[in-house]
Amino acid sequence: MTTVWSRTNPDLDAHGNLLPDMLTDQSPAARDFNRAYVADPKLATLEIARQQRRLPDAVERFVQGRTYAGATPFEGARGWQREVDWALQEYGRQRGFDRVVTNEQFRRMGPAETDEVIDRRGQVRPGILFVDADAVPISDGTDQATRTELSHRGVRI
Repeated sequence: MTTVWSRTNPDLDAHGNLLPDMLTDQSPAARDFNRAYVADPKLATLEIARQQRRLPDAVERFVQGRTYAGATPFEGARGWQREVDWALQEYGRQRGFDRVVTNEQFRRMGPAETDEVIDRRGQVRPGILFVDADAVPISDGTDQATRTELSHRGVRI
């Protein structure tokens, strides 16, 4: 990175020349991700693992342990994100919902999309499952056998 006019430019090397990846047709997000991955692959992988851990258990089990290859690390991460999106929607369909919305997706929504998800009282509309990936699961003390029995009876836990 070089400082130009008192600003640090991440697209320039120490001599003020453009970095080679600037000459590709990648998006800025792809360039930034690939640079971070090259600089510290372990840190980038841990960030994806952190995001994965915040998913519902069934979705996490579906996407874990798979290889999401691409020509660049960013393409592999995008492949992982597509699988997560599909698995979340399938997770919701299996539970009788038409759509699944995560809190991260909700944060990026505009006013019109937000109105599709919540009503005037701030409640999630019927048919939409809201997954709060920032929530920390707290055990209510119900053992697994009881949970299984309740789910067979159609009780949502």
